[in-house]
Amino acid sequence: MGDPIRVRAVGGEGPHNMAAQQECATHRIQQRVPLAVIAIINSKGGAGKSTVTSHLAAYCAIRGPNVALCDLDPQKSTEFWLRRRPENSAKIRGYSIANTFTHPPADARHVFIDTPSGFQGLPYLRVMMYADAVLVPTAISFFDRRALESTIRMLQGAPRVVKGNCVIGCVGTRIDPRSNDSALLETMLRDLGVSYLGAIPAARVYSRCLEQGLTVFDFPSAGARGQMAHWARVIAWLETVLAKVSPRVVNPALSAQRPVAPRVPAYPLEPAQRPSLASTWLRNIPRFLVR
Repeated sequence: MGDPIRVRAVGGEGPHNMAAQQECATHRIQQRVPLAVIAIINSKGGAGKSTVTSHLAAYCAIRGPNVALCDLDPQKSTEFWLRRRPENSAKIRGYSIANTFTHPPADARHVFIDTPSGFQGLPYLRVMMYADAVLVPTAISFFDRRALESTIRMLQGAPRVVKGNCVIGCVGTRIDPRSNDSALLETMLRDLGVSYLGAIPAARVYSRCLEQGLTVFDFPSAGARGQMAHWARVIAWLETVLAKVSPRVVNPALSAQRPVAPRVPAYPLEPAQRPSLASTWLRNIPRFLVR
């Protein structure tokens, strides 16, 4: 933790300045702390964003505390994964975002943001206001390559990227690192001026890990350990990003995004209390038919 930063109150005395003073009291004590925000973005669905997000969050959580995972995807894949995570595994705090991203959780030091397909507009701009790095996962099909180029062009126009405050990396997913597909992707990214971080092949161990709320970094099996080498370049890139993050001013008084709540049963009523199919059907009959 850095030294507290005192923010001077503005305005004079009197009832007309009560609102301003109350607002200023909320922001009175701020702290300068290292906070890294890494967004996982690709405009195309099925690129492996949730898998990559969960793995990077787990890697950082194993290294230390205060890791947060913000799920902006309406499907809430990483949020559901977090609910399956065992109690004895490295802790990751999940935050469910109802509408749009507003600010990183003030009590986190490493924030990973899982984004939906077609991510653009105001939600995209708000994330890019804070992002220190963007990782773009991609497959290799014709459609994936077109979406990749479009996504990278969009990212390269972001102000933080233009100023050098946010870096972009790309990793291939479900691609054999020894194949011509990996070489093709590397050539394409070189032309776009983006770092190629290697390829992660398809393997059954990923589905086995994720179903248990784990990643290959958590899983003790030999198959999981064998996959770690494919993440080496991604992890080296991530470590470089974290090492270069400058302390930024955060306000602990600001409420973070809404934490992920425990899972609620889809039908919380007792079996005897559940409405029957017939009664449900009768309630849905238009009124003019029963007059």
